Amino acid sequence: LSCNLSEIMILVLGVIYAPIFGWQIPLLVSIQILFMNMVTDNLPALTLSFNPTSKDIMNESPRKDSQLLNKSLIKLIFTTSVTMAVLTLISYHIYGRTTALVTLILVEIGAAFSFRSFRKETLNRSPFVNKYLVVASLMSIFFTFVIIYTPAKVIFETYSIDFRSWGLSALLVLVSLVFFDIIKKVNNKNLGYVNDTK
Repeated sequence: LSCNLSEIMILVLGVIYAPIFGWQIPLLVSIQILFMNMVTDNLPALTLSFNPTSKDIMNESPRKDSQLLNKSLIKLIFTTSVTMAVLTLISYHIYGRTTALVTLILVEIGAAFSFRSFRKETLNRSPFVNKYLVVASLMSIFFTFVIIYTPAKVIFETYSIDFRSWGLSALLVLVSLVFFDIIKKVNNKNLGYVNDTK
């Protein structure tokens, strides 16, 4: 939900700010969005079902209702979406469409690692807690390389990008993970959760 909402935000904000910054419309073309939905959204998302049971689950208070989407989760989804959209727009403004596509793909992968737990922080926790997610993420990155550095780039309307573009995308992913961890820390403190980072 957060990934799809961020993609909608990017397209809408792209149309709004295109006249101001001279951006292309649309910022991301339909086949690129289809690629993300088929490969970089679905693969990591599916592997989240293989997450091991959280050892600190008993620290969570009983739910007062059985709603799948409560207010807290909706706020988290919206905050995550806005963060991913803003970081993608920053990369687009600096380096253009292909870098923005890479940034969005990487921050969505980062969000998948962050969503392994709503309490445990991501940066001080091993990525191999869910090995399937690691494999799915590497596959997503591999296919991203394919549509950027092979003749498939003609179909996906991408261009070969240099290390600076990848560096910017990696930096923005790190920013997103730090931000998400800060949100978790604040929530844990307010709700009295005890972090179990093992």
